[in-house]
Amino acid sequence: MKNLLKKSSASAILLLFAALFVLAACEKKSSKYGVLYVDSIGMTHVLATDENGSTIQDANGNLVEILTDDKSKQPLTMTEVSATDEDGSEVSAEPKTKYQSSPLTFPHMITDKNGKTVENRYYKMPIPDGWEQIGSVAIILRQKDTECQIEVQHVEYEDAEESLKEVEAVKEKLTDDELKFTKDTVKLCGTDAYKCVYDFNGNKRYIYILEKNGNVFNILCSAKSEYDKATDFESILNSIEFK
Repeated sequence: MKNLLKKSSASAILLLFAALFVLAACEKKSSKYGVLYVDSIGMTHVLATDENGSTIQDANGNLVEILTDDKSKQPLTMTEVSATDEDGSEVSAEPKTKYQSSPLTFPHMITDKNGKTVENRYYKMPIPDGWEQIGSVAIILRQKDTECQIEVQHVEYEDAEESLKEVEAVKEKLTDDELKFTKDTVKLCGTDAYKCVYDFNGNKRYIYILEKNGNVFNILCSAKSEYDKATDFESILNSIEFK
């Protein structure tokens, strides 16, 4: 399975030099009990959130769904639990209502109803003004005026160095005489990252490789020559919140 995922990642790198497909994304709306998520077959789920309104994930990376009654659509409650102190003695605070819940596999992504953020099980990413989320299998942001694109991939490599070797191997398969390739290290998202740049006569393709929270990510960015210097990819990438 891991080798298959590695091949998929390498294929995605090659596809960066072709067109990226335009697909739909799931939408997230709010509810007083949590976040409403409509899945790909039209089923609505109520997702538990923390005090900041962000979806909660269990130890396996699943979302936590609040179970609702089939008829009333109201959350199913557990027995009300009174607040207790450190010794287990009941205190005078109002009892806390707990809702029945169940793990829900995180979908490919969830976009909020205002189109301002998109998230998956690994990270949450703001969508800048003038950009749109066009991906389905992966999060892909596209700038409407310039068609610059950003794709963030979680890849199954042991570390960033292993992913870099795959990127360099892909480079060897590209035989265009006009292709220029450079490699550097930069600070990105609070950690050291590899920055690989493919240059096709001024049309740039960037691949950032980094590790966050034990996961490896390849971030693919593309820009036409006339828009390259006007697009601050790294500023956008630094706004990603890794989970």
